[in-house]
Amino acid sequence: MNGREFVKELGKKARRKFAICLSSRRFSLKNKYMHCVYVIQNSFSKEIYIGKTDKLERRLKEHNAGEQTSTRRKSGKWILVYAEAYRVKLDADRRERALKQHGSNKRWLMNRISSSLLTD
Repeated sequence: MNGREFVKELGKKARRKFAICLSSRRFSLKNKYMHCVYVIQNSFSKEIYIGKTDKLERRLKEHNAGEQTSTRRKSGKWILVYAEAYRVKLDADRRERALKQHGSNKRWLMNRISSSLLTD
């Protein structure tokens, strides 16, 4: 199955009952059963962090409050750059694992969102 066939098949299955609200300040899912894989970037150091959660807004607040040891920084704020929503937690787990392995999936994503990333 090539990429186009996959997208067509996904479109047939995905008569989704959720809404994504995007604005410059907020990203939230209107369905509490969605799992997100997200990319955040530090506004000071420009480093990137990839994670997953079922409550994106709460998780971003935790990162900025310094509650997560891997994203605790003295300067800067973590900004949401990209998010993908999944209905099944296992799918989100697999996608996060693929992105964190620094392989072609991560390179493809970084190329795709390069204009959204913060620069010096």
